[in-house]
Amino acid sequence: MRVFYLSHSNLKSLKRSLAGQQDVRSSHLTEAIARGFGFGTAAALQAWMNDDDGQYRPFDQEAFSDRVSELHGASEITFNFPELPREDRYVEDVFDQLHPIVFRKDHIQFQLPGIHEIVDIQLRPLPGGWFRFDRSHAIHTPVQAGPYYPSRDIDDDASYAMHRAIESLASY
Repeated sequence: MRVFYLSHSNLKSLKRSLAGQQDVRSSHLTEAIARGFGFGTAAALQAWMNDDDGQYRPFDQEAFSDRVSELHGASEITFNFPELPREDRYVEDVFDQLHPIVFRKDHIQFQLPGIHEIVDIQLRPLPGGWFRFDRSHAIHTPVQAGPYYPSRDIDDDASYAMHRAIESLASY
């Protein structure tokens, strides 16, 4: 599974990247991209983006390919998807481990498997290019004397700060 930061500009870049690889009609490519992001139609994707531009979303390459084949009439069309930018390098792990509800670059809400509480983490920029994370919960397992609070809640890389905040909860 791939994960992309779904915003208007990133969606245009993704479509431009894929359009240059195969001779597929633009409208078919748009519909297939929407299916890859879990929407039934391009109109549904557009409606979601008008309400919520700028979240990480999983992308199902098989659903995308199936929709391209369905619309284009060809069975074997392959695309090379762009690599995730450096700042998004920890994102795919989140979707493998957790159930994100909201997932932006500076804010995530998710549920840990088997726990019904929604965890909220927010990043705040600090002077000098640093980022501090705030968590709504702390983890307390039966073998710990008390809840775990990381000794360092700041980092000079926003994505790594978010990664550390999530790991401070999910790795127990």
